[in-house]
Amino acid sequence: MKTSSLEILQSPEVIVLAAGHGDKDSGATFGQFKESEEAITIVDRVAAILKERDVNVTILPHELDLEDSIAWVNKRFKFGEAWVIEVHRDSADNLDPDDASRRCGIYTGTSSRSIEVGTFVRQSFLRHGAHSKSWNRLHTESPRGSLGWIRQTIPAAHLIELGFMEGRNDDEHLTFLARVAGAALYEAFTGHSFEDTVSRSRAVELVSRKTRSHGLSREVTAAAATPSSADLLKSLATAYRDIDLAAVFKKVKADVRPEDYSELKEATLAQWILESGWASSKLAREALNFGGLKFRKELKPYATEYQYTDWQGETTMYCKFETLEAFITGYWAFIQRDVYRGWTEHTGSAADFIDYLLDCGYTTSDTYLNEVMSLVPKAAVLLG
Repeated sequence: MKTSSLEILQSPEVIVLAAGHGDKDSGATFGQFKESEEAITIVDRVAAILKERDVNVTILPHELDLEDSIAWVNKRFKFGEAWVIEVHRDSADNLDPDDASRRCGIYTGTSSRSIEVGTFVRQSFLRHGAHSKSWNRLHTESPRGSLGWIRQTIPAAHLIELGFMEGRNDDEHLTFLARVAGAALYEAFTGHSFEDTVSRSRAVELVSRKTRSHGLSREVTAAAATPSSADLLKSLATAYRDIDLAAVFKKVKADVRPEDYSELKEATLAQWILESGWASSKLAREALNFGGLKFRKELKPYATEYQYTDWQGETTMYCKFETLEAFITGYWAFIQRDVYRGWTEHTGSAADFIDYLLDCGYTTSDTYLNEVMSLVPKAAVLLG
């Protein structure tokens, strides 16, 4: 079942994948390697990944050039019927080898709904191993100044760049890039986490055997008990809407003007949407940790330790919360630590609050402020 929280992906029933370049256009080259050939390999592997998870996928004929590809899509699909993705590899000189190999990006349309998808996909890229410099940009910010693939297609369309040709080009790495892309597209399109190990059709099959077995397997039981990402996010927003923020601030000893409560709720919910990938991350689902909060002594009244390995392969202790209310209070206790001292003087606007956290070292991302602010309207709607 589709439960995507991204507005323009709630109606489409099929993902259309297109390999960038085509006909006689090889795209970027690096030694013996050609972008057009690698894009085909990646597209075929992404399609296989998605089909394994019961996503309806169509692959655009590889031999078509850009103009014919757009015409092929527009002849078959109207807006709302498909999500079309063109796959490329990027190219640039003088990059660190790891950066060149793993930096991914997504180009979006200029509408807020298209940008919302780009924000989600970038965060999913990061969770599944892409480089921290992976990006989300408007198609008008591309080197061409505008991308016909996004501007001229009737259905919702995005373009993804998967690593640089100047990085790794071996078969193992192309498989890695396909998995990064497949995970991001799956999570955005379905609203479910890619880490779920049992496909829904497989779960149904196993459940049907219940009368012939001694009971459900642990993984099926877990799948049935775990709410969808969309439901989890709605539950978080409802809990946050109903919580007495004055009581929370009194508990953590924060002096905040009541007139700023609404703005702060929208800003922080937008943060949690971004940090948790719309509540699809493992931390959100298993530990009710929507903010990627690492365990600190100040969090002991609200959380327990939870060992977690991040996308960079670093294993450390994060916070595990038993209730949504505990997470909300725990977040504000986290912000009350000395490193963020002075934040209560920056609560007049969402932008000022987030910008101050960045000044204190909350994250090193140079796009974080823009990404959070792009999600504030969505957070406001969820909060009602």
